[in-house]
Amino acid sequence: VGRQLWNPRVSLELDRLRSRFGVETIDRGRGAAKLLRALRNNTAVGILIDQETKAVAGDFVPFLGTPALTPTGPASICLRFGVPAVTLHIRRIGMEYLLKVDPPVDLRAFRGAGGVEALTGVFNGRIGEWIVEEPEQWIWFHDRWGRSPRFRAVVR
Repeated sequence: VGRQLWNPRVSLELDRLRSRFGVETIDRGRGAAKLLRALRNNTAVGILIDQETKAVAGDFVPFLGTPALTPTGPASICLRFGVPAVTLHIRRIGMEYLLKVDPPVDLRAFRGAGGVEALTGVFNGRIGEWIVEEPEQWIWFHDRWGRSPRFRAVVR
């Protein structure tokens, strides 16, 4: 799940490269029905949350010890529809890549009030652990802490 890039030609090329490996891009702004269809068909869906994303629901959740505006959609989807939450990351080793898939998160602990934010915190925590272990593996081109919690009312 992602958004179209600012340059339509670059977006098309990225989608073409992804599709070579069977990856289909779902537009985050217009793809809700497509996303739900994929989930109903037991298709794995990937959603990145380690960037401050405008125009999506989010909350300030600790990331590397500092509150960071983080998309809460993945946690909401998992809890609302009972979708298993599995975190994974890719590590580059020379010219090869190692994919590490973590065990599924037990969603029972996140039912009820505050569950979405708590589950999002677990996701941020896992990403933070990977970054601390190997910071050179994290590509970071944006201000992850660009907004502060005092602007909470604006982002809801």
